[in-house]
Amino acid sequence: MAATPPRAGVSALELATIRRLAMACLVSCLLFLLTAGWLQWQRSDLDLVQHTLSFYLHGPGGLWLCLVYVLLGVVMAGMGYVLQRTAPAPSTSGALVMACLGLAGIGLAAVAIGDRLSPPLELSRPGWFHYSAAYVAFAAALLALPLQALRFATARHWRGWAVPTGICAALCWLLAMIHIGRLDWLPRGVGQKLLIAVLVSSMVLISLAVLRHARPRPAAPDAISPSILPTETAVMIERFDCGPRLAEMTVHNGVAYLAGQIPEDTSADITGQTAQVLAEIDALLARAGTSKQNILRAEIFLADINDAPGMNVAWDAWVPAGHAPARATMEAKLVNKDWKVEIVITAAIV
Repeated sequence: MAATPPRAGVSALELATIRRLAMACLVSCLLFLLTAGWLQWQRSDLDLVQHTLSFYLHGPGGLWLCLVYVLLGVVMAGMGYVLQRTAPAPSTSGALVMACLGLAGIGLAAVAIGDRLSPPLELSRPGWFHYSAAYVAFAAALLALPLQALRFATARHWRGWAVPTGICAALCWLLAMIHIGRLDWLPRGVGQKLLIAVLVSSMVLISLAVLRHARPRPAAPDAISPSILPTETAVMIERFDCGPRLAEMTVHNGVAYLAGQIPEDTSADITGQTAQVLAEIDALLARAGTSKQNILRAEIFLADINDAPGMNVAWDAWVPAGHAPARATMEAKLVNKDWKVEIVITAAIV
């Protein structure tokens, strides 16, 4: 799974915050799984098969479980923001994932605090607050997970995470249906614990995906006089995100050559798809230590030449005044029928 550059518009400070939130989510998930697992072995007074995790909030270790529950809820809500900003691009589905994870995190923390404050005898027949918060948390999480799996699947750099995330989402839905249906062959305590374990494992996967892809941009190399460089260094070709078929960008002799950049969200119109492509170009140029002010040549391929006016709306808003590059625009049959535009860029590194 090749790393993808951070999206344009994400500053170095925000990127550092995103990585800290993703790491906090990963640590919180692992801490929750370890704490809950340890209590299963430690609490001999409770039935491993029949008692749900709510019962473990009282007695030895109950306070620790409540704390990791709340911590998990807080960072889960934060991961909604992280995913909207980084994985893979802002969209309606991304906003929905952010809202769902926010609701899931709040519901999870509310359930833990409410059950912790309730008398232990009431846990066998929870009240309206428990059921309301629990159903909100589970429903929101069950909606967010398959949506995020689909977002991974439709993004070129993130597709490797779609299958494991999708499998976890399917398991969560299966276990949720079993748990709600109260099927006799799967005891209620085991069903609830398995459902929570898979949900938390899904968040582990998503956190790893963000940490894998939302990497800091490498610093631009220090300027070195060509006269003191060995010959083999002077002709070195640097490749970015190099796969078996192509590299996203190659750099040689102070010039950056970008592969054809295409939109991630193919549901957008020509203006929206063009804006996505230009954002990807910004991010790649920044990694090479240059910017759109230094573009030498642009080649724009349109699936339908009649989309040129809509493409130009995004292009004209993006090109810096006085720095328009040489440009060619042509109609071409693109590899994916849903792509409306593909752009190739050559830029100087100055």
